[in-house]
This record gives sequence, C-alpha cells and structure tokens, in this order.
Amino acid sequence: MQKSMIDFIFNTDCGLCEKIKSSERYKKVSKEGYEVYIKLKESLNEEQKAELDKFADLTLEEQCEAEETYFKAGMKAGLRIAVECLIE
Repeated sequence: MQKSMIDFIFNTDCGLCEKIKSSERYKKVSKEGYEVYIKLKESLNEEQKAELDKFADLTLEEQCEAEETYFKAGMKAGLRIAVECLIE
C-alpha cells in the first residue's frame, strides 16, 4: 500500500522519467565521473576495488534518497502555489 499520492507518482512507472531530457552538462559530468571511476578502479587491488564499489553503491543510494526528498518537496511547493492561486 502506498503512503501517499506523491509516493505513488514517484514510484509508479508512468513514463515521466522518459520525458525528462538530461542536460549536456549532466551527460558530460556523468561520462567524466565514470571514466575517473574506471581509471581509479584499475589501479586498485581486489580489497580496495570492493571498498570503492561499496562507496559507489552507497553514494548512488544517497543520491536516490535525495532525489525522492527533493521531488516530494517540489510537488508540495507546487501544489501550495496552485492552491494559493486558486483562493485569491
């Protein structure tokens, strides 16, 4: 059971993500970051590689949590603005 309508919108595959275009800056930074990750990983021993992968996984999980929080806050702010416009 979903906690809220905002959770439902965020967690449902409604095609919204496919409509969002990544900026050129995002693509550039993402590519550069991956290249640095691969270069660094190639220079490490197996134990260090495992730690780097764990760090990368935790960083990705942290980003996902932040995106969900920002999405919910943005939805709430947008709805508050819409309600304010309707009551005036």
